[in-house]
Amino acid sequence: MTISSTSSREVKNGNGAATSFSFSFKINSASDLRVTRIDTGGTETVLSVGTGTTNYSITVANYPGTGSITYPASLGTKLASGEKLVLERIPDIEQETDLQNQGAYKPEVVEAALDYLTMIALMLDDALDRSVKLSVGTSLTDITLPEPSAEKVLGWNSGATDLENKTVNSGSYLTMPGSSTDNAVPRFDGTSGTALQVSGAVIDDSANITG
Repeated sequence: MTISSTSSREVKNGNGAATSFSFSFKINSASDLRVTRIDTGGTETVLSVGTGTTNYSITVANYPGTGSITYPASLGTKLASGEKLVLERIPDIEQETDLQNQGAYKPEVVEAALDYLTMIALMLDDALDRSVKLSVGTSLTDITLPEPSAEKVLGWNSGATDLENKTVNSGSYLTMPGSSTDNAVPRFDGTSGTALQVSGAVIDDSANITG
């Protein structure tokens, strides 16, 4: 087998009618496939193989190979417009091929091992493509995210060498022409204070923030 597709993840959009969704990347077993349902609000739910109304079934003619899933597996609510299914190949990160010294050479065994390593590499490459990365020209090499902290924002330290939690200042604002401090937007400058919550605000023709 060869790996002709560089994709290990495909997104399927719902239309309120379709229940069959194909995938073009090869998998070695049903357990290599992860299916995630994303509703219109952006909530992600990892689905399970099964026969229920919230499960999916999988069809592959021969492993390793491509195939399709049916969702829902049985009577249930079909994937609506605005909802999505994300199909991903997630192989276990392991190497189980044992080549014996002076043993028989079997090209298909070696090829299968190389294919499996390529699947792992493509999975990691897809994850890296969707990650936040520093520019290629940066001199920074070790950025650490601080532990999440309530009522804090994430920002650079004074030396611009690492990230840290910062407190929102409620005593200083970004003002706009014609605006007042009652409706101004709080400035995030790392000093102490509590954030001013602006809910349902709109900007009128005179650039005032109201609401």
